[in-house]
Amino acid sequence: FSLEAFKRVYTYPLNWSALTNTVIAASFSMIFGVLIAFPLAWLVGRTNLYGKKFFRTLFVATYMVPPYVGAMAWMRLLNPTVGSMNMFLMKIFNLGSAPFDIYTMGGLIWVLTGFYYPYAFITISRAMEKMDPSLEEASRISGASPLTTLRTITLPMMLPSIVAAAL
Repeated sequence: FSLEAFKRVYTYPLNWSALTNTVIAASFSMIFGVLIAFPLAWLVGRTNLYGKKFFRTLFVATYMVPPYVGAMAWMRLLNPTVGSMNMFLMKIFNLGSAPFDIYTMGGLIWVLTGFYYPYAFITISRAMEKMDPSLEEASRISGASPLTTLRTITLPMMLPSIVAAAL
């Protein structure tokens, strides 16, 4: 028994590069997913939006698609050499190179965010629907602006569900 295998794993530069890329991609997709999910959850949970059930279903549609299938679809659309969307945009705008590359860190974050935000949306929207609206109404009646109400009432009450959605 020796620790040589562990030493090789933890001193191999490619492993540290992979870990760094994983942390970056996970962090940005988590941030963007919550930033997308919170306003959508507010629309569904706090407004009298016409067709709430339709929009709730629309917002969680990527939740129903297996990630492998979704990744293959994005690769088909945004491949830099043969992607359908890239070819269309290159032809329409007479571009010399593809405007999007799904094989970059930005492309990875885009795809991960698209598959992550429904989880955050479900968590945040359920908590928002259960939150007592009279506290926000009292804030507005007391003269607080919508932004102040959001900052002092809604966000502190929603913080546990936002953290849960982010995790």
